[in-house]
Amino acid sequence: MHGIENHSVSSVLPTELSSSAWDMGSIINGNDYLLAKHLIINELQEEIDDEKVVRDHMKRFIELGVKDIASLLESDDAIFEEEFLIKLLSV
Repeated sequence: MHGIENHSVSSVLPTELSSSAWDMGSIINGNDYLLAKHLIINELQEEIDDEKVVRDHMKRFIELGVKDIASLLESDDAIFEEEFLIKLLSV
């Protein structure tokens, strides 16, 4: 969700990331997948019949979101770490 919130469908995936190196089903499935799918369709503002298109966008958003979160965790921003841990523990 972080990737969808902070990036657009036209966001380019950095070359150091690879969309085929992991199994999306181990990251997102069930109701979370359905919610992300509808958020992506909303971002695209069109009906999507091809599930591969949705999955490709979803993988890109997940990778961009994880990259952003990793960058924030590696920063020296103690406030972010505290807020992130509170949000993570409250889920």
